Amino acid sequence: MTELDEWMDRALAIYARRASRHKYTATDDHWAALNIGMVRRAERPELTRLLGFIHRWNWGGGIAWGKPGRGSRGGSHWEAVNVEARNRLFRLDRAADAIEPGANWRAVHGEARP
Repeated sequence: MTELDEWMDRALAIYARRASRHKYTATDDHWAALNIGMVRRAERPELTRLLGFIHRWNWGGGIAWGKPGRGSRGGSHWEAVNVEARNRLFRLDRAADAIEPGANWRAVHGEARP
């Protein structure tokens, strides 16, 4: 289990609590503990789960990891996490789509350059 999976499981456990001041304090603290490094190291399944999670609570509704309203997304932690997760998914897709130079490449272009 990756650290992002552990973060998600803990976030869902916090969300399942009854409404209280302690729940919302724990939610805010847990959201602040999600750092971009965890997102940068994540793989496709964790990123897909994270994006579904942060987009589930559109427009906040008092939930720390909910999408901020228009005009307040710029520079927010939510935006940084969302952009980094989407960029990481793009980089993973691009790496999976890379084609190593084979016989046809060498026939047309000569030896592959590093």
